[in-house]
Amino acid sequence: MAKLIAIDGNSLMHRAFYALPAMTNREGTPTGAIYGFLSMLLKLAQQEPEIKLPKTISSIRQIAIPQSLCDILQELKKEQDRKKALLGEKWHDEGFLFTDWCGHVMHPHTPTKQFDKFLKKYGFRHLKFHGLRHSSATYLLSNVCDIKTVSKRLGHTSIDTTNIYVHALERT
Repeated sequence: MAKLIAIDGNSLMHRAFYALPAMTNREGTPTGAIYGFLSMLLKLAQQEPEIKLPKTISSIRQIAIPQSLCDILQELKKEQDRKKALLGEKWHDEGFLFTDWCGHVMHPHTPTKQFDKFLKKYGFRHLKFHGLRHSSATYLLSNVCDIKTVSKRLGHTSIDTTNIYVHALERT
């Protein structure tokens, strides 16, 4: 049910507004269905994203990132610390760096939506956010990074899975 929040990119309340007329009688008086519907919407709006462990142990890993990304993450942490200080007790410190305005963990759909906006703004063709993972693997393999390292970075339990990228490179 919580997936209703991100069906079409419109806010939950925006979609609810357009659904309301169908739940009134001819005189425009709300029917009993409208109260149940609004109650369900409020419950959905209050649900937090579920945080769970990855599917496999190999998914829990350390990866190397460039110093430039470390610098950006440190700046983001400083910005977050300033927000925490401003909000005081209203800040929800859940231990995440990527959060909403008051410290709750960022909704899982947010990076995908922001990536889509970025692509549209700068006129790039559509690419699924997950496609960046494939692009990264292909780039690493085409630039003399060995398959075992790439496989480990991707969290693959078998090099055979990573070989898909090698075969794609051989065809180009």
